[in-house]
Amino acid sequence: MIYPRDLVDKYGAKAGILMYVAKNLPNIPQADMIVKTPEESIEGALDRADKFPILWPRVFRSSAVAELEGYEGCFPTIEVDGPDSWFWKRNYREFSKEEMRRRLMVESINNIEMIQRSSRELKEGEPGKHNHLPDEISVIIAEKSPSSIVGTYIKHPNQGDFYIISTSIEESVRSCDPSHSAFTYRSREGIRSFIGFSKRDVERESSERVNNLLTRELEMAISWHDQIVNLPEIDKDWNYQIEFGIDPVCLYQVRPFKKKQKANFKINKDSKKISPLERPLVIGVTSERGIDVRLEKDVWERFYRDKQINPENCPSLFYDSLRNANKQEYVPNVRANILTYSSGILSHQDISAIRKAEVSCLYVCNPSIDFEQGKWYNIKSDGENVLISQK
Repeated sequence: MIYPRDLVDKYGAKAGILMYVAKNLPNIPQADMIVKTPEESIEGALDRADKFPILWPRVFRSSAVAELEGYEGCFPTIEVDGPDSWFWKRNYREFSKEEMRRRLMVESINNIEMIQRSSRELKEGEPGKHNHLPDEISVIIAEKSPSSIVGTYIKHPNQGDFYIISTSIEESVRSCDPSHSAFTYRSREGIRSFIGFSKRDVERESSERVNNLLTRELEMAISWHDQIVNLPEIDKDWNYQIEFGIDPVCLYQVRPFKKKQKANFKINKDSKKISPLERPLVIGVTSERGIDVRLEKDVWERFYRDKQINPENCPSLFYDSLRNANKQEYVPNVRANILTYSSGILSHQDISAIRKAEVSCLYVCNPSIDFEQGKWYNIKSDGENVLISQK
């Protein structure tokens, strides 16, 4: 894979790619940040942050080389409000400014230590599984973006000019239940509600002001993808996941998602062979023959009861709700996913599960046919439509 190797090797994938984009595309807004490498003292990094200055509130983020391909959500991110926030003023109002600064310094040091050593804790928690990780990783100290809406999107690896987007109201500005919305984008169609969301759903979940921002600023954030991919040290054979904020726009992270791939055949979407389900969102392609996979469902219940899952290491079809996508890790040799109730999409565990499989089929609800545990199925996908048949 092509990536800004010098920056990533020194500062980790998250920081290294952001630094490369900031240098080459200064028109894309980013929060001010510094990066503490394992070699620098924590006190020295905090002093640099103060002198930069990195203002409060701050976000402390991991930046590991391993995050280039994987480890979504495995290392912590910690927000600290800072001495002028209502939280600090309410809880530490009896302290002097000097004492508040001292306590803030102690909390910052503890946060950096926790993130820096999180790779070691991951190795020790699962011996033998993460031996390639270093004992310590880099830590980003950044200003917290003022964006009121946060989101992520992927450019579909098999459908060209097609994006899948998920947004929510930033937690610190929520006044009631969070608003989660999912959208698709094509340049000829603009922003559309994602399958499973009716127009009324989007209107109910988002205020008029939010909808206006999703029309104007979301398209701006989507335009960043191809600008970044066209940089010399970014791999053009891949499509990427972009994490961002809007109101105002801000770039948070750039991560490789899946290699671009085009099928050499086309499935007739009106074919009677198509399973009588609502059509899923499909990511990934197969050969025209398809792939043969054995279904694994109720994975967590079986694992909890100490039942072996796929001891024969057969090519597996993982079946569960999207919110349980992280249970995929208990199934050996996953080649395909059927993920249900997927109207809310693109959390870290979703991305990880989709990225690891050759084909993922995302259904808004449960498919109307009964997929049986242990049965073999053939899956054929052209990256847009899918045929699933029992063997």
